[in-house]
Amino acid sequence: MSAAGGEWALKNGWMPMSDTGLWVVHSVGRAGSRLIAVLSDGHPTKEAGIARVEEAVREAVGAR
Repeated sequence: MSAAGGEWALKNGWMPMSDTGLWVVHSVGRAGSRLIAVLSDGHPTKEAGIARVEEAVREAVGAR
């Protein structure tokens, strides 16, 4: 996805691992001149993984 003006782009992905049942959650995007990629695994639920990825992005860009 991206905005018409090209100011941002985002690609998220998530998948449960069949051998453990834990979730892999990734997010890659651009906001203005910032490029951000968060790769994570070992989450008990998809929702927990998404929350952790969102927290990591906020910390990385200094947004609270």
